[in-house]
Amino acid sequence: MERPHRDTIFLEEAEILDRQEWPGGQYVLRLEAPRCAGHARPGSFVHLRCHPLRPLRRPISILRAHPAKEWIEVLFKVVGAQDGDGAPEGSQ
Repeated sequence: MERPHRDTIFLEEAEILDRQEWPGGQYVLRLEAPRCAGHARPGSFVHLRCHPLRPLRRPISILRAHPAKEWIEVLFKVVGAQDGDGAPEGSQ
């Protein structure tokens, strides 16, 4: 029995390449993530750690991927209270 999903869960440190702001407080974040870009398929998700003081990762759908250039893009919207450094309010 073939299992195409095998070896698709892994940990990768990504570097932020670009962040574009769009109307409505939405952002597109481009991340250098070669392994992710190579495995990305329609409907794929990544789990991003937003801040060291936020222990849970956030699942976000991959908007675009470019395996040859080794990047992925995700679309997100910031909601809720936060400090100036992006940490949860009152966490410091």
